[in-house]
Amino acid sequence: MKKLFAMLLVVAMCFSLVACGNSSEMKETSKNDVSKESVTEGSSEETVKTVEITTDNWQDYFEIVERAETIKNAFDEIDSMRQSAFIVLKNGYEMVGYNTDITVEYNYIMEWRHVEIDIEKGVLTIGELASNLESQEMNGMITNIFESETSLIDGYGRSGDAQTVPTNIEITRIQGTLYYSE
Repeated sequence: MKKLFAMLLVVAMCFSLVACGNSSEMKETSKNDVSKESVTEGSSEETVKTVEITTDNWQDYFEIVERAETIKNAFDEIDSMRQSAFIVLKNGYEMVGYNTDITVEYNYIMEWRHVEIDIEKGVLTIGELASNLESQEMNGMITNIFESETSLIDGYGRSGDAQTVPTNIEITRIQGTLYYSE
C-alpha cells in the first residue's frame, strides 16, 4: 500500500512539473544564428534584433556624447566640475537583456584647461589651455558594454585650477554583439 501511494505521489509530481513549465518562452540563440527573434512576455511580443558591431557600423547605433557636470559641496554650492565622455546608444534603439557584450578601444587627447566657477550664479566656464601644462595623447579600453550609456573618460577640476578635459575622442577598434529593439 505504501509503495502504491509513493508511486502515485511520484507520478503526480511529474505531472505538476510538466504543467508548471515556462509559460513565457525565450528562444536562445548563439551569436551567429539569426538576426531577429521574438520574445513573448505575458501578452506583449517584442522583436529582438542582433547586429555585430564593427568599426565600420558602430556609428549607426552609438554616438560619443561629451558632458560637463558640476559637483556641489555640502552647502549646495558648485565646488568643482567633471568633464566626461560617454558612448551612448542612439535614440530609437533600446538594449534588450544582458546578452549585449561589446568591447571598445579608443584614443583621445587630455587637455589641461583653466576652469572658472561663479558660485553665486551657478555658472561654470571652461577657459583657455593652461600654458604651463602639456596635453597628452591617451588611449583606453572598455570591455563588456551592456548598458545604453557607458562612461569612457572623466576629467575633474576646481575653480581657478587647471582641469583635465578629454577632446578628440576617436574609436580605434570596436567589436561585439548588440541585442536591441527599435
